Amino acid sequence: MYSNDKATSDNLPSISFILPVYNVAPYIPRALESILRQTVRKEIILIDDGSTDGSAEILAKYMHQYPFITVVSSQNRGVAAARNAGLKLATGDFIMFLDPDDELYPIDFGLWARLAQDNGLQAIKGVYLRPPYEEGKNMLRCKPVFQFKEQHNGKISSMQGILMQSLPHHWPLHNMCFMIDRRHLVATGVTYRNGMRFGEDMVFISEFLIAGGKILEVDIPFFIYHRREGSLTTALPNHRLTDYLHNLLTYLVPLMERQTDSRYAETVRQILLIEFDKIGRIVKNFPELKKEYDCLFAQLPDKKYL
Repeated sequence: MYSNDKATSDNLPSISFILPVYNVAPYIPRALESILRQTVRKEIILIDDGSTDGSAEILAKYMHQYPFITVVSSQNRGVAAARNAGLKLATGDFIMFLDPDDELYPIDFGLWARLAQDNGLQAIKGVYLRPPYEEGKNMLRCKPVFQFKEQHNGKISSMQGILMQSLPHHWPLHNMCFMIDRRHLVATGVTYRNGMRFGEDMVFISEFLIAGGKILEVDIPFFIYHRREGSLTTALPNHRLTDYLHNLLTYLVPLMERQTDSRYAETVRQILLIEFDKIGRIVKNFPELKKEYDCLFAQLPDKKYL
């Protein structure tokens, strides 16, 4: 079911916005209002993964107010399973993922969806903004993979091409920077790995891009990323970091081994090396974590950078 905003043109493609929700009550209105401002034909799919902080009540309020919002309740199965549940329900021409503590950047996503459809693109990738660490400073802007002479230029590439070009300086590629053709995604068979608590985004994007297709990258913000206390990126070093590396080994090594093109196999291997190097720098002064890290490092297929 889609919104019927008078400003919406019926011949524009539709977008399914999928949000996994778990105990983020203070941030939900900001995220949802950023989507509601979009005049594109849309559906919003909210997967409440067993919240206990009042998030469910906020979601119910929005669902009763807007007929194109769907709320599904689950029992703390994790963000990967929540996103997969949203994918199963999605009916839009395109998919966009958003975390409920972030927000969409105010551009017209409907026009970008139309551009993708008219040009046979399977995805469009933007960039993101994040608030500065110090008050009074400008928003920080991530750089695109490709370099453009002018900010609003873009480049069409193969999916594998943008993945290879992103290494090492523009990795990781954030899943919320992508608008993805839903039918293409279904055809690839790529989903999030149920049960993964950490690293699910990295595995999903790696598998999705390796699967192939045509993508446009533009140097335009798609969302605003808000760092939240308690996330993997803000928490003090703990076992979540080594769990993350274990997940990458579990899923990316088989992905690497399945590749018949050596360039793609090497690309996946480089992703593993980059992530191990990054985590290794964090845990080196924590003996227990360093011991776990060393055991995982020994399982890397090849530890030499080319």
